[in-house]
Amino acid sequence: MPTINEVGQDYLAFLEARGLARSTRTTAKNVINHATRAWGDIEPGDIQPKHIDQFFIGQTWSTGTRNIYLIGLRNLLKYCRTHGYIAADYDPTAGWKTKRVEKREKTWLTLPVLGAMMDATTHARDRAFLALGIYTFMRASEIIELRWKDVDLTNNEIHIYRIKTQQADQLPICAELRYELAVWLTYYIKEHGTIDPDWYVVPSRGPAPMKGVVGKRMLVPTGEPHPLRPTRRIGRPQRIVKEAMERIGVGDKGDACHVLRRSGARSLFEELRDQGYDGSARRVQSMLGHASVTTTELYLGIDNERRQRNEAIAGRVMFNGGVNPSANLQLPGKTAELTQD
Repeated sequence: MPTINEVGQDYLAFLEARGLARSTRTTAKNVINHATRAWGDIEPGDIQPKHIDQFFIGQTWSTGTRNIYLIGLRNLLKYCRTHGYIAADYDPTAGWKTKRVEKREKTWLTLPVLGAMMDATTHARDRAFLALGIYTFMRASEIIELRWKDVDLTNNEIHIYRIKTQQADQLPICAELRYELAVWLTYYIKEHGTIDPDWYVVPSRGPAPMKGVVGKRMLVPTGEPHPLRPTRRIGRPQRIVKEAMERIGVGDKGDACHVLRRSGARSLFEELRDQGYDGSARRVQSMLGHASVTTTELYLGIDNERRQRNEAIAGRVMFNGGVNPSANLQLPGKTAELTQD
């Protein structure tokens, strides 16, 4: 009988063959790796309810992450049942439920903070990555797949394929992003000469250049920047965002790349709203690539109905012909005490 790790590799191949997204396969791989660490490389038929307990005991995962792991574990066990590795009517996760995720205000950074993040980067590649996220609201997975042939500086458009929704889109290049891309392209050409259209716009970087030390058998960094590797995509884009956030003192704010995407989108929403544009949420929705404006409002952490309610009523007369509020009424100061007879 194969072990859980061996079955897991077959399961990953099964997911890839079905065309599931890389993020889904990555989550499944993380579930398999954690299960192997928690249980040892046991056979699927030996999995008992106590092993499910061991999978979660001692973990400090957020509620959302815990739910993702529980769902991923159940999917793996379903695969095991379907292929006869465990009994068809046996579910060691019976009694486990996903937890309700507490609704919290979505983290977003203002334009001055986003600008400070860009200024805090230590490499031109990282600044270009942040600029793409801030001004196009693309997901990190979309930015790292972007190639120069997708960037049309003549018509100010970026052609992307939204992996999550499996849809093509053409995003506008605003004046700010056009400037940032021009600066980045100049740097890129200076390092590599003629640009191949199939090269990544924000590629991986190689190891630091090293040099030998006279009289010693050792190497030390030359101090020159890490060279670009145009044919290789970035492996961990979240590090770019987190490092920039940490340099300006907001390193604990949210989930890195999504904070970047949400902050740009929220800033545009506020800008359009201040200009009196009624369709501000729908405009942002089209930039984010969401299927509905409700999804966009949830993503941005806004509630237009409540916002409009408060703006229409707060400090205003609610009913015509009702109580006439006195224009001369003075509110008590902070130190005044209100008493009731």
